Amino acid sequence: MFDLGSLIEAWEQPYKLECTLIADQVFSGDIYQHRKEAGQIGSKHDAYFNVNHFRSHVGRFAFINDETAKSGKKTIIRERQFGEIIWDREKNILIATHYGTSISREMIYSCMKID
Repeated sequence: MFDLGSLIEAWEQPYKLECTLIADQVFSGDIYQHRKEAGQIGSKHDAYFNVNHFRSHVGRFAFINDETAKSGKKTIIRERQFGEIIWDREKNILIATHYGTSISREMIYSCMKID
């Protein structure tokens, strides 16, 4: 028996998104360098999210697809020793977290799928 949800998910991949940075937090590192790299709150960024491809990105932040997981409407792509990117399809939120760089940070984006 097949899972209809998985078939729909595969059909919808990849997600091409237009995102707006709505919140961020720097846990350690240079906040000024972070702001230069991440942009200001309200800034627009393109994003590509695909669990079936080796790389996803939001703005200038790229994530190599080492591991993927799914929890409800959330899909997670994790790059070992670097961070993860989470797409919440229900809320249209993308969360990007870096923890293996000189700046440990989390960025939250409000996104819309584009064609």
